[in-house]
Amino acid sequence: MHIYRLIDLREIYPPALTPHFYGRYLAEVRQDGTLFCDNHQFAIDSATPPTPGTKVMIWCSRDYYCCPTEEFKPS
Repeated sequence: MHIYRLIDLREIYPPALTPHFYGRYLAEVRQDGTLFCDNHQFAIDSATPPTPGTKVMIWCSRDYYCCPTEEFKPS
């Protein structure tokens, strides 16, 4: 499973509607390589981020992280 660290870029208004999946946030990588989750825009901290349109799962464990939805393995 590829895990990417997210960098919080800014707060957005109005907040994005972010669905839940397996108790985590589900978002789609935008054309500019960022993603929206609740009221924040994140950049993916990776030299090889997921391609635009890829659906990712987002979770927080001190920092924010994501992985492609099809690679997510619930514990």
